[in-house]
Amino acid sequence: TPNNDGINETWKPIVTTYGEYSLVIMDRWGMVVFETIDIEAEWDGTHEGRDVPAGNYNYRLVFTNCEFQKEIYNRRLTVIR
Repeated sequence: TPNNDGINETWKPIVTTYGEYSLVIMDRWGMVVFETIDIEAEWDGTHEGRDVPAGNYNYRLVFTNCEFQKEIYNRRLTVIR
């Protein structure tokens, strides 16, 4: 809920990785609105400095787990304003 109330202003997956990490967030048409390889990076609900519309966004998370196996998750998150 990135709405400037000081609560839940950013979002990031909570994972422990032992190597590769990437996060890509896309709108419903597949346009990338956020992309990072920094495990500490958080998305603030903006794209190119402007608030994204409320709604559903897809994300792809790739990381190396503690057994040094690659994990890939394709999930959805919802922006509420």
